[in-house]
Parts: sequence; structure tokens; C-alpha cells
Amino acid sequence: MTVQDEQFLGFSKPKSNYSKLPHVFVEYLPRISSLAELKVLLYILRHTWGYSEFDRPKRITLDEFQNGRKKKDGERLDSGIGMSINAIKDGIRRAVEQGFIIQTSDGRDKARSSHEYTLNMRVSEVDPLPSEVDPRSEKETTERNKTTGADAPALPAPPVTPEPVQEKKQSTPAQAMFTALAEVCQIDLTTLTENQRGALNQSGKKLRQASAGPTELTAFCDWWYAYDWRGKRGEPPRPHQVRETWGQFLIHDNGGGHNARQSSNPRAPNYSPPLATRATA
Repeated sequence: MTVQDEQFLGFSKPKSNYSKLPHVFVEYLPRISSLAELKVLLYILRHTWGYSEFDRPKRITLDEFQNGRKKKDGERLDSGIGMSINAIKDGIRRAVEQGFIIQTSDGRDKARSSHEYTLNMRVSEVDPLPSEVDPRSEKETTERNKTTGADAPALPAPPVTPEPVQEKKQSTPAQAMFTALAEVCQIDLTTLTENQRGALNQSGKKLRQASAGPTELTAFCDWWYAYDWRGKRGEPPRPHQVRETWGQFLIHDNGGGHNARQSSNPRAPNYSPPLATRATA
């Protein structure tokens, strides 16, 4: 019984035994003017891309198009496309004229006008394949895989060229301020809301206009937990509170009252115990 006589039961999940169909193929379906052209294209794709042979010409006779590819012992690999020789010739001609395939003569049998076929690949996107791969290797591979029950071979993947390592871009002053302010305010950037983002951007801009930077924010954090009543209670500052109390911090800091820049609140990010406490610990 051939596939023409069988009832189609549905596709299997494509874990193996499938060929990649490029999206551009579907996009160009309106350009395909006959069923023979469509079948010829799919058949060539099956016997090239289906075996990871993207730029290697595949010799396919008209008989094989019609009745299926042959192994060396004459057994058929498949049932072909099931159309007449004249329809197949017309389908090949249309596919060549449309630029979907490339047809070349392999010079093996001039009397039979034997030809090789490849899908028309963009030259810059063709990957080199190992030279030792036999152009008709899928036939031998299919024979070997019979012992494992696999119908489609898995040829070595084309060599992968590693992507160049990109240098890490340095953050801008605005980005550095944004990150430092979020850390002072104990705002998690991975769960940032739009309101929090807006508050950080607004306060960060005002602070940068006041010549503040991440280093000054670290000192402010110590001052906040040591001298502001909310910081003494262990509450982190909000972005607008940093902006509103910045002047108080500068007065205290410039006056020498915070020369150590060290918080006495254990919940402050830069807290460390007094020397006497560490000596007796």
C-alpha cells in the first residue's frame, strides 16, 4: 500500500523526523502558480534542508521526483510527489524562473539530462559544511537508522561561530544616581513600579543639579539613620525626603557634626558597631 491509498491520521509532534520550513516560503505562496511547482519545492526542501544540507546540490532524477528517491539497492526512500513527468518538468521550470531553486547539470548522464537541485540561498547566509559528507549520504544514513527505528538522520550541525564579547557600557551620571538613590531608599529595582521610577527620576535630577553624586548619597544615608527622627526609627528615606532634607544634611556635614560619616543605627546600610563594642565583642 502506498501513501496515495492510506488514510492520513495526523501529524506527530515534531521532536524528530521533520524539516524546517522557512517563514518566507509561506509568505511567497501567492507567487507559486501551480501545484507541481509547490510539490517540487517541498520535495527538494525535504531532501536538502531535511538532512541539514543547505548549500549542497542534490541529484534528483525525474523518475525520483515522480516515484521517490532511490537507495543504492534500488529501494525507494519515499513515494515522490505523484505527478506526471510533464507536470514535474513544468513545476521545475516555474520554480527556477521564480528564483526559488537552482538547477544545474551534474554531467553524469547527458542522454537523460540528469540535474542537481538546491534551494536558492542567500550567499552571505550559507554555512560551510564538512567536505567529507557524501551528497547522497541521507540514503546510507536512513539504512543505518533502521536498526534504531529512526527514519531521519541527524547530521553534524554546522559549526557555530561564537558571538564577540561586547564591552560592558559604563553607566551615565543619571543612571548611577538612579541606582544609588534606589539603594538608599531600599527600593528593589526588579519590582520597580512606575510611580517609584518617576519619584527616583525626579529626585535624582534635582540632586544632580545640586552637584550630588553616589558618594554624597552614601554619606547622606549615614546621616539619615543617625540624626533624622524617621531614620532613628529604622525607616528608610523616600526619594522626595532625600531631596527635602538634603540641605539639612549639607549643613550638618559641612559643620563637622558628621565627620565620621558612620551611623549608630544597626538598620542603616553602612552601620558598624562603636570601637568599644567591637573591642569587647
